[in-house]
Amino acid sequence: DIQRIQGIEAMLTNVVKKLALPDGPMKDLIDKNLREQFGEQVLKETMQSSFQIYPNEQVGIGDYWRKKIVISKGFPIIIDNNFKLKDRRNGVAVIEVDSTIEPNLEGGPVNFGSMKVRYEISGKQKGTMEFQESTGWPISRKLTQQLSGQVKVEDNPQMPGGMSWPIS
Repeated sequence: DIQRIQGIEAMLTNVVKKLALPDGPMKDLIDKNLREQFGEQVLKETMQSSFQIYPNEQVGIGDYWRKKIVISKGFPIIIDNNFKLKDRRNGVAVIEVDSTIEPNLEGGPVNFGSMKVRYEISGKQKGTMEFQESTGWPISRKLTQQLSGQVKVEDNPQMPGGMSWPIS
């Protein structure tokens, strides 16, 4: 598990400072949006999805295991991963992945000023990953995703009734 990410708050503060925006509502809004989209929780979830693949017990070639990843910010999705240890060669573990991706309807919308946007995306992901066995670090990932769904802008003063469109 990703326990902690350090320096994110300082980095985001520095980004806002480098933008050299005058104090006021626009600067506050940009600061808030950056923290919602790139804050510690979002980065933890994103990194967790990269490293939460390891089985809870020892596996051999041909064995399967399953891991579910929940992402609640940005593009809130639930990824249900089915992994298979395909091969081990020269200290490298080759893992196949077959995933189902669904929208996380409990995840919050992305705020763009007064507009709130939801991405309701689902689909499949398949591919192969290689990991250095001695360190656990990923060497390569080749994944194909087929995703589709809706982008939904919630009702707001600039867009009464909201709006939606398909995405794939």
